[in-house]
Amino acid sequence: MMIKNKFVIIITVILLIVGGVLIWYVVTKPKEVVTPVISNSPDTTAEITPPTSTPTVGNSPIKINEYPNRTNDELNSTIIKAAPQPLVRSNGKANYIILTVVSPIKAWYIVTIRLTTVQTDDAKIIIKDNGTAAGGLEVIAGPGTTFPDAIDLPPEVRIALS
Repeated sequence: MMIKNKFVIIITVILLIVGGVLIWYVVTKPKEVVTPVISNSPDTTAEITPPTSTPTVGNSPIKINEYPNRTNDELNSTIIKAAPQPLVRSNGKANYIILTVVSPIKAWYIVTIRLTTVQTDDAKIIIKDNGTAAGGLEVIAGPGTTFPDAIDLPPEVRIALS
């Protein structure tokens, strides 16, 4: 009887140790870290994210410049200067955060924003770089979720919007 009790105790201790090790492994196992693009700060700068697929015209892929030449501050300043209410507070601070910036072709930028004051769909703003001599950055359209064909946009920009 004593041997049987010792055997049961030893098996129970082994099972508790194995169970504890398994629980410890699951709890301390390294988890995949996903860095969010969205920041909680309304005064954030843009996270530049490349598009997830290559748009095409006919059978030819369109090359997308993943990293625009203009800085996030320059794009943000242009949006604030041209922005209608409610994008800008009375003190000149933004009521939005920049989610992404994509440059489908040289001198064109598609900036995706999200308002921080009200719950709405994310909006896009199309900005054209006219060069320093021609006045710099200019908001062509937006903010909006769709852009009619009446707005004259290069095909690469149109495709990147879809």
